[in-house]
Amino acid sequence: MNNDNLLIQVAEQFQINKQHLQKVMMETIMPGGKPEQVAAYLTLAKTLDLNPLNEMYVFGKGSAIKPSPTVDGWIKIMNRNPNFDGGPECNWNHNEKGELVSCTARIWRKDRKMPTEATEWLIECRQDTKNWKDMPYRMLRHAAVKQCIRYAFSLTDIPTEEAIQPESMAQNEEPPAPAPKVINPEGSQTFFLLKEQFESCQTQEALEEANSLANAYAKRGDLKKGEVDRLKLIQKQVEQEIAQAMATATEAA
Repeated sequence: MNNDNLLIQVAEQFQINKQHLQKVMMETIMPGGKPEQVAAYLTLAKTLDLNPLNEMYVFGKGSAIKPSPTVDGWIKIMNRNPNFDGGPECNWNHNEKGELVSCTARIWRKDRKMPTEATEWLIECRQDTKNWKDMPYRMLRHAAVKQCIRYAFSLTDIPTEEAIQPESMAQNEEPPAPAPKVINPEGSQTFFLLKEQFESCQTQEALEEANSLANAYAKRGDLKKGEVDRLKLIQKQVEQEIAQAMATATEAA
């Protein structure tokens, strides 16, 4: 399936035009990306049955850009697996000074006696971004959870920043720096909070309140470029889900 057909399919899913979808993707998810990279991104999202607008992101730069699920996408994959039996359970480890050192995640499967375990180290994962500076515990937990899900469900062919070592990227035409640049895994902290607000809405009234809150933050300039468009797409998706749930309830009655 070519890139154009993939764009059309995703655009139809969210009831927006193809050009607008491509504009949002190229400005906020994959700035500077090439058509073949957009195609690879959409193909992985389709294969994993994930929302390409808020359950996927890219990392790296130039020809080394790679698509990967966000932590929300990984959790969705985990919950859908029929062998999933609990977790992730996370424990943080500190040094003698009380400083954060690592995070260990554990996941249980129905067909295994022992849990799968993965530990990620702050010194290896930390990046020079606002999220890592402001929320090191959250970000390190995300890194450990993603790795643990990869190991528990044999998904090691799906790339993550933590799994790709500098030497394994050396064959790319434009290898990234040892610590790949994250191009927007979850957006700004404000975007992340508003995203959760929208996705928790179960009624039209709650959705309208979330929309009013998002508009207020947008007017204050607390949202980065393109994040308003992404939130509008999330809002449209939630609105469709609410309408579908109401229609199902009406039919049942």
